[in-house]
Amino acid sequence: MISTKLFKSLFTISLVVLSFQASAATITVNSTDDTIDNDGQCTLREAIENANNGSDTTNGDCIAGSITGNDIIYFAINGVINLKSELIVNSNIDFEGPGADKLTISGQKSTRVFSIGNEGHVVVSFYGVTIAEGFAGNNSNGGGIYNVESSDITIINSILSGNSARYGGAIFNSAGTVKIINSSILGDNLKSAEAGGGIYNGNLTYPGGSVTIEIINSTLSNNKVTDSGGAIYNIGKLTISNSTLSGNQADNKGGGIYNSTWSGNLTIKNSTLSANTGWGIFIDDEDTSNNVFIANTIIANNDGGDCHDNNSLTIKNTLIEDGSCNPTWIGDPKLGPLANNGGPTLTHALLSGSIAIDAGDNAICTAEPVNGLDQRGVSRFSSFTGSQCDIGAYEYQLPATITVNSTADTIADDGWCTLREAIENANNNNATHVDCVAGRGDDVIYFAINGVIKLKSELESELIVNSRVVSRNLKCYFAKRRI
Repeated sequence: MISTKLFKSLFTISLVVLSFQASAATITVNSTDDTIDNDGQCTLREAIENANNGSDTTNGDCIAGSITGNDIIYFAINGVINLKSELIVNSNIDFEGPGADKLTISGQKSTRVFSIGNEGHVVVSFYGVTIAEGFAGNNSNGGGIYNVESSDITIINSILSGNSARYGGAIFNSAGTVKIINSSILGDNLKSAEAGGGIYNGNLTYPGGSVTIEIINSTLSNNKVTDSGGAIYNIGKLTISNSTLSGNQADNKGGGIYNSTWSGNLTIKNSTLSANTGWGIFIDDEDTSNNVFIANTIIANNDGGDCHDNNSLTIKNTLIEDGSCNPTWIGDPKLGPLANNGGPTLTHALLSGSIAIDAGDNAICTAEPVNGLDQRGVSRFSSFTGSQCDIGAYEYQLPATITVNSTADTIADDGWCTLREAIENANNNNATHVDCVAGRGDDVIYFAINGVIKLKSELESELIVNSRVVSRNLKCYFAKRRI
């Protein structure tokens, strides 16, 4: 017979164990293999299995997943994980990568990468990863990510590239919510047999409803389809803010966006749609529900036409170059090429003299989700040009004059602005180095010095210029070293 004291002790231990299992687990992936083996290495597939099951199914290769907690799968590796089959996620998981440029999860053009919520609603996030070369098959959906059953998915600081499927090359959202922040969907998420080279948003059987995608501070480029919706095909609820759609292609309609006839609800704020083929945005002829709102946006330079609408569109402070869809302004917005203008994603810079400068509605620029910033994170109200924000995803900044006052070739917080520090600030459009003023685009680097700037011999000391820079009164001797 168990004594009362012993029973209480066992009961207390049980509560501690249950409490431990219920709390979130951090499962560390330390191998790029795609295996389930008892080898002492924790692979991504093993980590997901443990999280899905709320236990350890890997004989100690990975720690156990929690029963009810939101587990974290942390990647302590760089490189490429080449999948042999799709990864199925049926538990709440946060995937924390080292950076999209450091870790790629690849379907090797033979399998979908992630299928999420096959057994019901889950909450999943991806941070700092690249999801690439997923292939769902010519008659299936979602090459990179397939949101199956009303799950909530967040994608931050990540890249989806080179994925393909029938619908939704990178993402197929059939139910639930997907939020994309500071990310890129690019590089030929392509040749869907029908629709949505980058994203397909909506349930094929029951269009409309609560199927939702929100895109913030992100870029969709170079996505292609054989029919409609090069970047996005929408029959649900779609919100795009501070984002760029560029270079996407649809052989039929909507190189940038196709908003379907059924129940596509679309809001676009402070975004740029440019250089798409097959219309920048195509709102279906039968859509007369007045459920499309576009504000503070640029739609220009699109092959086939900028905008097609059937009186379902409300426009505010928006420039459409060819005059379609009854815009606020007509004409050339003077956009630079899609390029690294600072920030985590590519953008089209506004060039000097653009009619888009100071043309925005400040209330829209201030409110969520724009929050007073442009796509790069630059303030909408420190552009030194006027009191109004700009339209489009990019906020124009008057050129900075960065004064070099040292002949040294150093990067040091010492109060002296060197040429190397000045160029890095200009390249990054910010104050990477506090010794020099921040770069703002089209910058002037002014030399307030005489003498010789002698570069160091190491390869990493080569001067790389990625920004438009004007240099005056410059005579530098580089001792047969490249600049």
